[in-house]
Amino acid sequence: MSNENGRDPYRGILDMVRQEAAGQIQSTFVIGKVLEATKTSIRIQADGHELDEQDILVNASLVPGTTFKFPDDFDMEGRLNGFASCGLGFHSFFQVNGMEGTATVGIPLKADDLVLLMPDGSRQFYYLICKVVRYGTVSAD
Repeated sequence: MSNENGRDPYRGILDMVRQEAAGQIQSTFVIGKVLEATKTSIRIQADGHELDEQDILVNASLVPGTTFKFPDDFDMEGRLNGFASCGLGFHSFFQVNGMEGTATVGIPLKADDLVLLMPDGSRQFYYLICKVVRYGTVSAD
């Protein structure tokens, strides 16, 4: 519906709400810069804070030497999509002929790496989701 001058009467209310909310809605994710990362500690500059291991929960795949044990009944065979390079060239998939035991993973973070973090509601605690890079900056070796 519109009032006598052809303007939607709710449009004014919507505009006022938008003006009030402008700048007050916090982003869901933030980019951080790793200042230091060792096996036992980490420091990241993000969102105006210097964060350390007391302020962050880290994705386990980013912790060097993290070991996962496969369940006893785990049986996987077939084609596994991914990307890797070795002395024979680049590969976009791998053939898997069964897996058992454990796998050790970990993408070690280092100073100046960029990471994606998700803050809690108070922005005093952060969840480190993954490492991020600028497109074209990842080397093939």
